[in-house]
Amino acid sequence: MRTITTKVRCLAAICLSFMIALSVHAQQSVPLKMSYQAVVRDGANKLLENKVIGMRISIRQGSANGYLAYRETHTPTTNANGLVSIIIGEGQPSSGTVAQIDWSQGPYFAETEIDPTGGKNYTITSTTQLLSVPFALYAEKAGNGFDGKYESLSGVPTLSRVAETGSYNDLEDKPEFEFADVATSGEYEDLVNKPEFAEVATSGAYEDLVGKPKFADVATSGAYEDLAGKPKFADVATSGNYNTLNNLPDLKKVATSGSYKDLKDTLDFAKVAVSGQYKDLSGTPELAEVATTGSYKNLIDTPKNISELTNDAHYIVNEKQKLKLEGSNLSIMDETGENTINTVVLPSSSTGGVTDYEQLTNKPEGTKNGDLLYWNSSEKKWNILGMGLEGQILSISNGQLSWTEPSFIINTEAYNEGEVFYKSGQVEGIIIKSDPMTRSGLLLSLNESTTKWGEKEYAAAIDSTNGTSNMSAIAGMTNWESNYPAFSYARTAGDSWYLPSTEELKLILQNVDKINEELATVTGGTPLSQDFYWASTERDLNNAYGVSSKDVSIKDPDSPIHANEKYIITETVKSSTGKDSLVFVSLDIPKGERIYAPKDTKLGVRAIRKLSWSELTSKPVSQGSYKVGDIYYDAHKTIPLGIVYQVTQNGAHGKVLSIKECNAENTKTWAEAGEWVRSELSPNWVIPTAKEWKDIAALKTTLNTILVKNNYPSLNMTAPYWSSTEDGADKAIIINMPASPAEGGSTIIEGFEEESSLKTNSALVRAILEF
Repeated sequence: MRTITTKVRCLAAICLSFMIALSVHAQQSVPLKMSYQAVVRDGANKLLENKVIGMRISIRQGSANGYLAYRETHTPTTNANGLVSIIIGEGQPSSGTVAQIDWSQGPYFAETEIDPTGGKNYTITSTTQLLSVPFALYAEKAGNGFDGKYESLSGVPTLSRVAETGSYNDLEDKPEFEFADVATSGEYEDLVNKPEFAEVATSGAYEDLVGKPKFADVATSGAYEDLAGKPKFADVATSGNYNTLNNLPDLKKVATSGSYKDLKDTLDFAKVAVSGQYKDLSGTPELAEVATTGSYKNLIDTPKNISELTNDAHYIVNEKQKLKLEGSNLSIMDETGENTINTVVLPSSSTGGVTDYEQLTNKPEGTKNGDLLYWNSSEKKWNILGMGLEGQILSISNGQLSWTEPSFIINTEAYNEGEVFYKSGQVEGIIIKSDPMTRSGLLLSLNESTTKWGEKEYAAAIDSTNGTSNMSAIAGMTNWESNYPAFSYARTAGDSWYLPSTEELKLILQNVDKINEELATVTGGTPLSQDFYWASTERDLNNAYGVSSKDVSIKDPDSPIHANEKYIITETVKSSTGKDSLVFVSLDIPKGERIYAPKDTKLGVRAIRKLSWSELTSKPVSQGSYKVGDIYYDAHKTIPLGIVYQVTQNGAHGKVLSIKECNAENTKTWAEAGEWVRSELSPNWVIPTAKEWKDIAALKTTLNTILVKNNYPSLNMTAPYWSSTEDGADKAIIINMPASPAEGGSTIIEGFEEESSLKTNSALVRAILEF
């Protein structure tokens, strides 16, 4: 039980009641036992209900701290009211016996000690004086042989007859007077000098009252018309009609018609104001042909003489370079290492026969890791060039080396925080950090789980800013994949994924609403829905840190979730003894706050990975927005690949149905279908799931109209297609999209059917691409 306090530690309190119940029978030995009951409460004055506790009972002679005459222990269980009942004399003795106590040598005190956890760590102590000696035990100790019968007593008094009969008639010296009749009858009518009541006293009727006030008619009718002095209302008060208002304003026609044409003095707008057509604009510029075609072939002054590195427009076409040293020649090569871009001749000198580099004098030395040293022939010295940033290019100008930014990267731009990240055309996660200064970023996974942090052992995973450091510490533990399920789940996304540190997790959960909006637009994306998520940062041997994803109020004082004490809400309660004590009310944790919990608690788990600068700047340049039904082309806008059937983010992203299909003359098994997609299209294309086929089927007629119009193969309405959804080890789901004419035979009703089929059967194949 966790005791919730602010500054003062509250010790548990116990309410005790002590009862002695003994039965003594003549000619029988007296049982050496006493009944004992106690009500047990914790420091918050809360009953300890149905709980095993540890008790130690001591009988002390003379004072509360006097001689220990007897001691025994018990492990009873409290009931639903916190009451515990034991028999003193039936416990496990640890000192003395009850039979040896001489009760005539009192006073005696009962000392009670309790361990609320059921052990022998007694933290609650109460001492009560036995004010009345257990009489049967005293008699037993006295040993006078009294059999307990009245007639065996000596010196008993002589009692009068009334003591035995209890009759009034047997009383002596009764008073000599006559009782009134009412004394024996108890009847009101037998009273004398009764008061004279008004009739209403017995009838209770309003009409029997005298001096009644005279009420107005409305008092009994409750009708408005019976009111006197009523005000005179205008007609509109009862009609509710606008036309019965007095002094109506003179409204213009537009006030009731609401029509623009009824306005007076309207402006003389140009034609384009109402048509909205570009052609109705005056003074429009004369646009080049490329402005309307958007085609590269309509550009003028396009670059010529393209080299391995740049063209004559100075566009970078290859940003990856290699250094090559042959003799004294240091060359910058292209990505293949076969073509030389530029060469620097390094100075040559005799080493004087020295073969050990450490024996050389005047050696060039850098100042930090990554320094690049090169010879400056004009100044006759070694120059130092510090390590560049990711994505920069090593350039040569006037014999000097320098890191420069690429002037242009083809078809890419930088991702922003909060955007969906695409890799090879597939959604991989949500960008949660993009830092141009450090040229790094963080990516949040699409899915999550709920599991334990790991074993209660110290792993030294204490980094609060970098989760990769903690991941390395955990990966060094024995059997970490099974013993640390939160870390194991994070790694299932790939070797570069890890469980975020506390600071990285705060960055995510402080922006949870924006991230969830993006996840909602991604097929297969799971929103951040748990109250708390595990961080990879360890707190101690038994606990690890996490972060809250929303404002959470915890009412249970036994909750495993802990947070800063400033979030604990308490109230002052006065106990039965008149003392004030603090009682736990709630733990109110704000969104994005660090918490900690035992490592075996199940919390949410989400993985992240670091993004390189090349990944952060790999966002495809928007080629304009797509809409459903558009033809999707390759990067050069020359080869049609498919038909757009679904769009997100205003057409910047979406899904495409392939133009190619493995038709009825060349059907494939389920395994062959996957091979056909990879060989005929590319690894970025995939077979649709059953759910994705359902989206396609909903637009079947529209898609077929566009496919037929452009002389592409249409969707088959009679033969089944493979989906990528499996139904066990040997079966997968096939999709039928039957079309049947509606009444009248003019309209096609869209159909969609799923059924399970052996993977060895054959079906049609069509693929989709996510852009």
